[in-house]
Amino acid sequence: MINIDPSTSSLRRSSRVSNGVYHYYAAHLDGADADEIARTKVDILRKRAFELGFNSLFEVFALEAKMSDEFYTFVESGGLGELYREYRRLRKPRSEDIVEVHRNICAPAIDIFKREWKALTTDTSSFKIPLNNFSPEYVADFNFEPYSSKCKSFPLA
Repeated sequence: MINIDPSTSSLRRSSRVSNGVYHYYAAHLDGADADEIARTKVDILRKRAFELGFNSLFEVFALEAKMSDEFYTFVESGGLGELYREYRRLRKPRSEDIVEVHRNICAPAIDIFKREWKALTTDTSSFKIPLNNFSPEYVADFNFEPYSSKCKSFPLA
């Protein structure tokens, strides 16, 4: 355990012998359901983060993202998608400028879309004429399936 509290010159020690983890916030959790246990643990983390000078757990998470290799695993295993799904499930956008909210949410995907579009439009075997020269009839009858499959096969990184 590393002492990260600058106001304490050394780790605090106790002569009390313990056979398990005890925390006064969580002492009442024997027999509690999983939701109550999770909420209590998050509350403990939130209080400790505040004690350490953070304004929220999201501020802690942002700092952790800069400092930890585990962040890549979180993102690449669907963590951002999970956060977004919870946002959509729990909240309606609170901002008056819904366009700006959507822009902020979609911003990370723009680079992916740009790469896919560039790869698609530079594929000379598929587009022998400029895209703006396609007739409306051709566009209406066009089958996107081969191109959709090709885009899905591109690596995301």
